[in-house]
This record gives sequence, C-alpha cells and structure tokens, in this order.
Amino acid sequence: MGLAILLALVAYIVLGKFFVKSVEKRTGSKKVKYLAIAVLVLIPTWDIIPGWLYFEYLCQTQGGLKIYKTVELDPQYILQPGQPDRSKSNVPPAMGGEINWAKLREERYPNPMVDEDFSRIIHIVKSSSSIFDKQTGEVLGSATTFRYYGGWLVNNSAPYVSPWQCPNSPIDEDYVHSSLSKKIFTRKTSAP
Repeated sequence: MGLAILLALVAYIVLGKFFVKSVEKRTGSKKVKYLAIAVLVLIPTWDIIPGWLYFEYLCQTQGGLKIYKTVELDPQYILQPGQPDRSKSNVPPAMGGEINWAKLREERYPNPMVDEDFSRIIHIVKSSSSIFDKQTGEVLGSATTFRYYGGWLVNNSAPYVSPWQCPNSPIDEDYVHSSLSKKIFTRKTSAP
C-alpha cells in the first residue's frame, strides 16, 4: 500500500510539472503558471480547510451536553452494601450508596447511543446519546460529539485514520457521553 501511494505521488508530481510547463509555454504568462501550480496543490487538499471550519462550527453549535431536567433517584436505584452493579464487569460489590446504573437504564431511563455519517463528503461522524423517561417520554438530556477524519487525500491514503474529536477526548475523565447520566441523576436527600 505504501509503495503504491509513493508511486502515485511521484506520478502526480511528474505529470504536474509537465502540465505546468505546458501551460507556461502556451500562455507565456507567469500568473497563469502560478495559477496552474495552485490548482495542482488544491486538487488533493481542497477539502481540508472547509472541512475543519465546518467541524469547528458543529462543535461550537451542536456539540456537548444539554441537560433539560435533573432527577432525584428513589432508593430502589441505589445499591446496598455488598450488592453487585451488573453494568460493570470485574468490579467488587458496592460499598453502598452508589447508583445502580444497570437497573436505572433497564427499568426507566434508557440511554441509547447513535453513530451516523453526518457528512460523507467532509468525513464527519456524529455520535449522540440521550436519556429519556420511559414513563413520560420526556427527554432529560442529550450528549453530542463529532469526529473529523480529515480530507479525502488522508482518508484514501491510509487504512486507518485517527480522528479529531470534540468537545473532548474519551481519555478525559469528563467524557461527554459518560458524564451525561452523572449530570442528570442525583441521590435523593432525606429531609430532616
């Protein structure tokens, strides 16, 4: 794969030089020559700047958390000491007072996540998740992230492209989708 890309690049440069010399001979103009060079440079890179600008715009206008309502949880959704949380594997039994995420999602507040090709031309993928109340149908909050995979040259020259992601990286502790439920649900405080 790497050799084919290198050969294609060399062929593109050789054909580009031939094209630029041909244009310069026919027109005799330096401006037209430089315009031909600009066109040759822009052909493989035309979508990088508009793609990045669109990605940044989406991040600023649609990315992140949107909390519409917070919920105080009943004791039935709180783990008792020694009770295992089925949503986590290889985790010791709860110390008590932790939210039982598996029961919460299963019984009343599902949290579906959807990935979609938001823009195939610009290579942007949108991931969105929301939490809603099964009983009322009300959406409590949503989280949206975008991933930008670069221009067509990058996408067609490598088997795997690592994307830019916003609003933040999954390595961060405050990752958008995992923090959605933490921002919506709180433990019910007992009244004195």
